Amino acid sequence: HELKTPLMAANGFLDIAQESTVDDETMQMALKSAGRNLQQVISLVNDILFLTEVELVLPEMHYQNLGEVVLAAADQVKNPVKLKQTRMNIQIAPDLPSVNGHFNSLVKAVTMVLDNAIKFSPKGSEVDVSVDSDEERVWVQVKDRGIGIPEEALPYIFDRFYHLEEGDEPLFGGIGLGLAITEQVIEQHRGDIQVESEEGKGSTFTISFDAMTKPEEEYGM
Repeated sequence: HELKTPLMAANGFLDIAQESTVDDETMQMALKSAGRNLQQVISLVNDILFLTEVELVLPEMHYQNLGEVVLAAADQVKNPVKLKQTRMNIQIAPDLPSVNGHFNSLVKAVTMVLDNAIKFSPKGSEVDVSVDSDEERVWVQVKDRGIGIPEEALPYIFDRFYHLEEGDEPLFGGIGLGLAITEQVIEQHRGDIQVESEEGKGSTFTISFDAMTKPEEEYGM
């Protein structure tokens, strides 16, 4: 269904664009709409491939700075931030302990959380991102001021293809893989993800990992 719907929509718009009687304005509209639907398919396929790779291949782990991971993830969501006119406030504590992980996978996981926060926030809102640590853990916290998540939906938000719905309609468009990817990556890194949310007031996602206090080889990675 997640693949079929945008593919059928793209095919329909391409049929419109190919009509000999269609004017230039309608043709451009149809081509742009087809392009948007095809991009959704490409994004879904890439996410499915990423999930498959995460499940089947344990990536090589190294010392990583979680602050650098967050900055790289923030760079990945520049376009959504601009479109939603979102202000992203990033605070990274100095002298963070390292975490044991795969850089690109961690960036992907944090990017999905940031994208989720932007998507569910009103235009012109703020998203607070902080990176901090104590003697045992290093964590990233992402706080938005969006619509929040109903209490009954919280147990399911990491399920694949799960959508928040309002009545009989999806509350937001999307392919429902973002948070599933995040959870899969975090579990693979022996980390933890927690969510606090209140309808109408926003959500806070906290991702945490063990601080690296031993030589990397002792982690068995």
